[in-house]
Amino acid sequence: MAKGKGDKGRYTPIRRKLIVHVMVMIGVLALLILPFELYRPIDKLERLVDNAKALIAGVEASLDRGELARMNDFVLRVMPQARELETLGPYLYVSFTMLITEGELVGSEEVQAALEEEGTEIENFDYRRLEEAAAFWGERFASDPGIDQVFARNKRVLLRAKERADEGGFAVADIYIMLDTGKKEGVFKEHIAFLLDGYQWWEEPAFAGELYQVSDNPYWRKSALNGVSEFGHDPTHDPDNYYLPRFTEDEWGTWFSVWRTIELDGVFDIVTIDLDASSVKETLFTVLWFVLGFNLLILLLVIGGATLLARTFTRPIRELSIGAEEVANGNYDYQVPVVSDDEMGELTRSFNEMARGQKERLNLRSTLEKLLSKELAETAGQHGLVLGGKRSDATLMFTDFAGFSTISQQMSPNQAVAVLNTYFETLIPVIKKHGGFPDKYIGDAIVAMFGAPIYFEDHADRAVRCAIEMQRALRALNRERIKNKEPVFEMRIGMNSGDVIVGAIGCDMKLEYTSIGETTNLANRMESACEIGHIMLARGTYKRLDLSRFQDVVIDLKPREVMVKGYDEPVSAYRVMIDKLRIAKRPGAEVSRFYRYAIVEDQSP
Repeated sequence: MAKGKGDKGRYTPIRRKLIVHVMVMIGVLALLILPFELYRPIDKLERLVDNAKALIAGVEASLDRGELARMNDFVLRVMPQARELETLGPYLYVSFTMLITEGELVGSEEVQAALEEEGTEIENFDYRRLEEAAAFWGERFASDPGIDQVFARNKRVLLRAKERADEGGFAVADIYIMLDTGKKEGVFKEHIAFLLDGYQWWEEPAFAGELYQVSDNPYWRKSALNGVSEFGHDPTHDPDNYYLPRFTEDEWGTWFSVWRTIELDGVFDIVTIDLDASSVKETLFTVLWFVLGFNLLILLLVIGGATLLARTFTRPIRELSIGAEEVANGNYDYQVPVVSDDEMGELTRSFNEMARGQKERLNLRSTLEKLLSKELAETAGQHGLVLGGKRSDATLMFTDFAGFSTISQQMSPNQAVAVLNTYFETLIPVIKKHGGFPDKYIGDAIVAMFGAPIYFEDHADRAVRCAIEMQRALRALNRERIKNKEPVFEMRIGMNSGDVIVGAIGCDMKLEYTSIGETTNLANRMESACEIGHIMLARGTYKRLDLSRFQDVVIDLKPREVMVKGYDEPVSAYRVMIDKLRIAKRPGAEVSRFYRYAIVEDQSP
């Protein structure tokens, strides 16, 4: 039967139905999305609460309960006396925090400059009144010897927690500890007291015993009044505004508080974090108007564009949908037919290229992730990589911290791991900078390869230059740690160059790209024979060096014969002196003074 106008007109209702269906789908989608979009700010707030709880848990783990109890006793004793000096106002908190963090009063000009620079204002500042407040605290500290150091230690815990939060992009206004007796009696009827906060002295901190009115926040001390140790936070739904969380708003912004109540012999410490919640509140209103406006715009656009979309894109989209399903099922060889020579055709060709590229990337990724670190993956992709075993000319480096086992016995497991990670974070980037491949960690030791799996002609020079920079970086780090009375480690480095067997060793569950052979063994022995703080080279490395590139260190010109484990005869070794220091262990000394440093002019064996 010939097609007529009546036949053509039969397609019109389909387009209209498509428009109606799309409009209905968009409307339903809008109704489904709207609650989820409106929940996003609440979800964001809950994630902030979870982050805050994790941070508080870390702070609690770092606080000594005995010291907390001692600070509580101190505050309860001095609180009535401090209240009698309320006329000193801000001088009390500036002097208190300055004494526990600086150990003494800072000079008048320095105090005023710091207060002005940080925006903290004390009207008609009078340094004599600051001295009077400091004298008050000095007498209180003298009555309880060592209490100032207890406050100082725990102050550092709060400051470090804030620093870690800032480094992680977590907006924390303050971390502080409050004191509650758990009873609505006396001054604690409508108040709780500051114990310690995470502010510096120029940032308007609170002094120990300063009262804070909590009558407008019954949630804060609920756990203490019930005698329960638990986490708490401001309500996520304000009783007065059911569609909003309960925020605290003041001249400094919008805040949301999370806390942990800790019971200590009938007295309660409340570790609190104030979160900057302004973004959450803004998002609540922004999402509402954006979702409504966006969906309205979509509905209007659908009316004008549904017919054109149905006529132009139905077949290409159907073909792309089939292709997407095939790729999702793992059929990366499927090719979507190109049915038009326009943007949709270009999109189809791009889809096919994407599927092929995805197949190649997945194959490469599944192989390289078993063998290489991410740092070498790009280089390996450009220059190629032999995955099986092969012989290679390379330099092997072994490092070891002298006295780690002894020093770590004076630290907790967490401290030992944290300190070790600090050193590795300093050393590993240096290895990568010089083209080295960090092979593995063996306890506190690092094994690295230069020249494998990616070959460099000057791998020996690279390895020695890397070792020199590692020792110097370690010295710089140790100088800062010694100033802070933190544990320090000094390192020995040994290396050897020559023929090694390199390749992937292990099984399907775990592969490790590493080296084996005599060259590797001797590199390890060079580390054992090395003096603390310096480098020992086997002949294999020394003979490959361009000595003109190492004018800033002293390298033996003649070999020294050393006996090492596993060898019947002495082996030739060359010492690289980084500086004129000779470093020795001092067993029994505190961890920050474990090593003895002596300057020696004569660097001969």
